[in-house]
Parts: sequence; structure tokens; C-alpha cells
Amino acid sequence: MTKIKERIIYFVENQGIKKIDFFNKIQVSSANFRGNAINTPLNSSSIENIIANYPQINLHWLITGKGEMLITKNKSEALKVEEPAETYGKEQKTDYELILKNNLLLKEQNQLQEELITMLKDKLQYTEEKLQQCEQDKNISQVTG
Repeated sequence: MTKIKERIIYFVENQGIKKIDFFNKIQVSSANFRGNAINTPLNSSSIENIIANYPQINLHWLITGKGEMLITKNKSEALKVEEPAETYGKEQKTDYELILKNNLLLKEQNQLQEELITMLKDKLQYTEEKLQQCEQDKNISQVTG
């Protein structure tokens, strides 16, 4: 699989997600994933919506096709929760653990979004360079033509 849209379809099918639900959540039409449209790029808003709704997807895999499809933690990276003070009750301890886990997930998501921003900046720079080259070619063509 080399195209991002093909990887998205693979993710949806692999996770047992109903396509209609997925497309509604990321706010795109299913037509964007059929026929010739599957060869067109996916906009950054759609990628943001995927990340927001499916934080388990590995952004690096989604964009490049490299690595694992899902974000997983191996045993050495397992979440380590520091014990809250003994004065906390069981309910507060559970809340504390959930907050810590949530913070770690947010940190991961932030890192993935930073990677996406870098990739998008690179793509924008490349596009701007190509546009400049086209303008130069057009000007040369007008002078010689």
C-alpha cells in the first residue's frame, strides 16, 4: 500500500469500523475514497480529524506507510504511574492515574502533530518551488515564443 487513502481504508477495515461512521467522523464523503478520487491527496483537516478521533493510529504509518499501524507500548515503555499520597482515597487515586495516562497520550498526540506539521511544511515548500519553476518556465516560453 503506497497511498494514504489506501492505508486509511486498511485501518478502517482492520479495526472493524463502519466506513459510514468513519467518514462522518472525519467529515469527508466516501466518494473521496472511490474510483479516481482515491489517487488524490487527503487534506490536512481530514488528517487532523483522523488523529482526533482515532488516537491509536500511528501518524508516521498513516503518512509514510512505514512502521506499525497502531501506536503500541512495549513492556519497557509501559505507563509508569507514581503512587499518589496515601491520604488519597481509592477514587482519587484512580482519577490521578487516568489524568497521568491522558497526559501521556496528549503528549504523544502533540508529538505526532508536530511531525505532521513538519511534513506539511516540507510539502508546501516543495510545492512553492515547483510553482516558481513553472512561472520561470512560462516567462522563458513567452520570451522565446
